[in-house]
Amino acid sequence: MKTPPLHMFVIVGALCAAGCMCGIEDTQTLQPHQPADAILTQVTLELTFQKASTFFQRPTKVTGLLALSIDAESRVSGVLSFPGESTSLAQVHGRLEGQRVTLDAQEVRVPPDSSFGWTRFELEFVESETLWEVAHGSAEGSWQQFGGDVVDSSAVTVKLSGVADVGPATASVEPLQRSAYRFTLWPTDALRIRFNEPVDHAKAMAKIRVLSNNQVVPGALTSTPVLGRVTSLEFHPSIGLPFAAPVRLDLGGLTDLRGNAANAPAAVPVVADPGSLLNNPSFEKGLEGWSVLGSEGKPAGAFKEVLPADGSQQLVLRQDTGVAGYFDVPMTATTLSFSLAFFAESQFVSAAYSGTVRLFSPGEPPQLLFDGAAHVEDSVDCNCSEFSRRFGPQRLTADLVPLRGRRVFLVAEARSAQLIGNNSYALVLDDVKVQ
Repeated sequence: MKTPPLHMFVIVGALCAAGCMCGIEDTQTLQPHQPADAILTQVTLELTFQKASTFFQRPTKVTGLLALSIDAESRVSGVLSFPGESTSLAQVHGRLEGQRVTLDAQEVRVPPDSSFGWTRFELEFVESETLWEVAHGSAEGSWQQFGGDVVDSSAVTVKLSGVADVGPATASVEPLQRSAYRFTLWPTDALRIRFNEPVDHAKAMAKIRVLSNNQVVPGALTSTPVLGRVTSLEFHPSIGLPFAAPVRLDLGGLTDLRGNAANAPAAVPVVADPGSLLNNPSFEKGLEGWSVLGSEGKPAGAFKEVLPADGSQQLVLRQDTGVAGYFDVPMTATTLSFSLAFFAESQFVSAAYSGTVRLFSPGEPPQLLFDGAAHVEDSVDCNCSEFSRRFGPQRLTADLVPLRGRRVFLVAEARSAQLIGNNSYALVLDDVKVQ
């Protein structure tokens, strides 16, 4: 019988073939190790629900990765993550008894829209020829699934199983302020770098670089590790991302927790240079001077109760759509102003998930000039088909004195909160002036 290396034990979650429980005739008892020693466990959960769902199609199987350390008193602590568009990462604790790891009661997020809270979670390790890679066990608790303002829950029993992890961590890049319609970057974007499983925090911070035109983009890489592991990092560039130059991620040989080389994502495109918005501040030339992302942004005449503030056209943004325009601030400029109206389906407006306008200067935190949620009390009743509330039109301003000589971007977005009865929003933008 071979003894596994002491520096790591690996278990990976996937169910055995039907009718097989991966039994091992000869087993060893795991011994407690020093805190630096680790167990890496990727485990598959086969779910059986006590009651059927009224609203959702629930998963029957999910796979997560458990990274644990064992101290000299047989206590275990570490992280559990589940992959998805936003990989979860939660701290967990428990104990080791013989070959069995038992986790304390805990609730963790399971992407994209669920959580699993267990009252019992037990994994039994069995012997492998090289590393401790195979496990089986069971758990029970409650499952919750969320969709807008609907919450569906059920008691659940779980069959746990594990096999060796052979797949590497895979990275992805997206705008920091994530939106369903955003597959292209604006020069103003900070970036979210995600991994589908945890990676070592210190190594990720040391190795990851953001490239444009094969040059390193200067900026700050930040993250919030959980016991030295991360699944998500933020990159805040100190310059504007170059127009029309795809952004690429260089992982610098970063590996996952088992040593597999991590996969870098495909390059992410950046919008082309539309020219200065001052060439078309009232949208009389259509979208010249502006970059629109999403499918519901176009110039129009009157919209509901709002007439153009200047000329015959104004820009109407519906969810989920955004527009960005830039200009170089003259050395004599004092004020930016623009006309804005905002429509909402109801008075229940989610902060940052309705209509927003921000002013960006690369390398500086954005200025929030408007958020629909902050102006609900200023809105009035509106009998406007799908909208019941209207703010404005009103002229909003921003101080340009600190930004003289710099390039700034005006970014407006109409977003959806994904709540039933609260999904219809519109922003109406017009008559941008620099004085």
